[in-house]
Amino acid sequence: MSLFTKFRSNANILSILVIIYGLFVVLFEFFGKPEPSVIELINDTDFFINIIMIITFGWLFYHAKNKRKFMKTGWLFLLAAIPSVGPLANIYDYMQIFRIVVLSLILTSDTMNEFERKRNIESNLFFAGMVIILIMLICVILVLHFENVPQGNIKTAFQAIYWAVTTVTTVGYGDFYPVTTGGQIVTMILIICGISFIIPAFSYVGLLLKNPYKKNNEDHQKTNILD
Repeated sequence: MSLFTKFRSNANILSILVIIYGLFVVLFEFFGKPEPSVIELINDTDFFINIIMIITFGWLFYHAKNKRKFMKTGWLFLLAAIPSVGPLANIYDYMQIFRIVVLSLILTSDTMNEFERKRNIESNLFFAGMVIILIMLICVILVLHFENVPQGNIKTAFQAIYWAVTTVTTVGYGDFYPVTTGGQIVTMILIICGISFIIPAFSYVGLLLKNPYKKNNEDHQKTNILD
């Protein structure tokens, strides 16, 4: 199994996670009525996700031997990575819905559906990392939203990100902490998710360091559908 074949599967994982995040953002902005500072954080997070998607597209395109065949579906992935800046910022929610629809088309297409389904250490590590990032992004947005109260001490996006990193790694210095019920619930969820994904991720890293030259049986198979 080539590196490109593994990453192509991870690109599908990324698409699914971006769809989940997009649904969260649309519903949150509609029902949550977030403050301007939270909306700004959402916009910055969206730009970060766009960068990841563009890098993913570039990696896939670079490793595709048949680039013309790849672009039959790959151009949709690049289209979904259009950032909501400039005039598009005024229709942010519509851009999220557009991205969800485009990525859903990619996932249901015959071309992008033909990826390896057997997981391996590298894929599991990538999956755990992407899930943690998604959960952290959502929790950062939620805690900044809930802690927008006079007695709250998480006031800025940086403080929320700092709180999320120390919480998900179960370090918890205690200098920033939620005081609202909603923020405390988010904290408990983040701690549980950190234990559930961070520890297995470290285990995977240990396996990779222990067996750096170990390969799966699929390494001898030529499964790259873009050849």
